[in-house]
Amino acid sequence: KWHPFSVASTPLETPGLLTIYVKSLGKWSAGLHHYIRECHEKNVQPIIYMDGGYTATAPISAAHSDVVFVGGGIGITPLMGQLVHVLRSHPSQNVWLVWNVRRKDMLVHFQSWLRHIQNVGGDRLRIRLQVTQEEVTEFGVANTDDIQSGQAFTGQQSLPRCFEGHGPNSAVEFRPYAHVSTIKRMVMLTLGFGFSCALVAIATYANRLTTATSAQWILLRVVQFCVAVVGCYLALLVTKFPKTLIPSSNDVIDHHDKAAMSSDGVAKHFEVQSGRADLSEIFQTVESGAQGSVAVYVCGPKSLIRSVDENAHGKFQVHHEDFEM
Repeated sequence: KWHPFSVASTPLETPGLLTIYVKSLGKWSAGLHHYIRECHEKNVQPIIYMDGGYTATAPISAAHSDVVFVGGGIGITPLMGQLVHVLRSHPSQNVWLVWNVRRKDMLVHFQSWLRHIQNVGGDRLRIRLQVTQEEVTEFGVANTDDIQSGQAFTGQQSLPRCFEGHGPNSAVEFRPYAHVSTIKRMVMLTLGFGFSCALVAIATYANRLTTATSAQWILLRVVQFCVAVVGCYLALLVTKFPKTLIPSSNDVIDHHDKAAMSSDGVAKHFEVQSGRADLSEIFQTVESGAQGSVAVYVCGPKSLIRSVDENAHGKFQVHHEDFEM
């Protein structure tokens, strides 16, 4: 079952912390929300198995003078980590953020991140936020009111089957898990095997043991056995999973150092405008001030992607990702 999972952090800023945004889009993701909230309330570590991603993100070259990120709604989440990565790794690039949302509530939800990138980017970051609908609508597709009140999932039997047996009261112990590349495994195993063979050869064909009396052959077999055991143990050590980074207080970026603003406060602070962004006018402004090539990264509904392609065709290098809900 497909769900919008987005990595929204960069190892340059938080090397021991991975931030993932998941939108509540049905029973499974709503069950995940309920499970994480329950673990948080009972102060226990959730059990998480993660696989992916399966496609590499488009590389952001340092040769571009300007990079434009265009997001539509919750489609901003795949761009969040990339934007911060550029701000941290390419100090000479100008960065533009154009974000269309249906209502101000989403901007309020992400205001800590917006203020964070504003502080990091400084004068070289330009933020353009657009609200297309003023009336308040439901934030998620799932019934969030039921989730908050606990009516959506009242017990383990109501949770999706994948969450059964993995609640806060589960006896399953939390354990870090990581993948090691196949090439590294083979190299380490080959080294361990070669080391064992060398020790066995030394023990078997050394002058003192080959010329020893028959009574010392028992000692030779004991040495060979011990060498084999030691070699296998060394091979196990070198192929063991590396220690997983555990987030520390230094890794966590405190986005809540200021009091949260209301929707009107966010609109005033970031000069939020009504209606859809005029991409033609924005791209002309970017093009007129760019000292070199410009790259555009867009994620959102297909209509937004088509609009970006039409306005940036022949001018900029466009990279996009479908994020249709």
